[in-house]
Amino acid sequence: MSKIRLVFIFLINLLVEMTILSRFNMLDIVPSVSIVIIILLSLYAYSANITYYGIIIGLILDIAFGEVIGVRALAYYLIAYYTFKHRKLDKGIFSYGILAVIVSSLFYDIYIYLVRAITTGVLQGQHLLYYVTGYLISDLIINLILYLILFQLFKLVLRKKNVF
Repeated sequence: MSKIRLVFIFLINLLVEMTILSRFNMLDIVPSVSIVIIILLSLYAYSANITYYGIIIGLILDIAFGEVIGVRALAYYLIAYYTFKHRKLDKGIFSYGILAVIVSSLFYDIYIYLVRAITTGVLQGQHLLYYVTGYLISDLIINLILYLILFQLFKLVLRKKNVF
């Protein structure tokens, strides 16, 4: 895949994330397509340079929506790096992608929760229980649904492995 397609995916990701999805708020959950796109790009990436995509998109989203700059950038970098390093090239891309979405979503949500708890100084047991039972599970389901949709779209667009 050419760098032009990667830039196009990057711009579409930003456009959707910052204009459309930021307006949705379902039960205090704002869906995010960035984690799923980072995982898909990392699954099909040819080199580890795809981790820069995670850093850049994370920094832009931190500047736009975050309280602390660099939090999302670090999380997205780690997601891209570990997805790329542990991917299966021949078989099981779809199933590994599902596993990566589950692990990455849980990691990201817990990481963001802990950063917010540290910066605000509020870490309460009741709030943590609500967060785990309500927010984490709902966000995980949303990300899995987004993965199922976007995986099919990526398969149609890419049609071959190791394209970045």
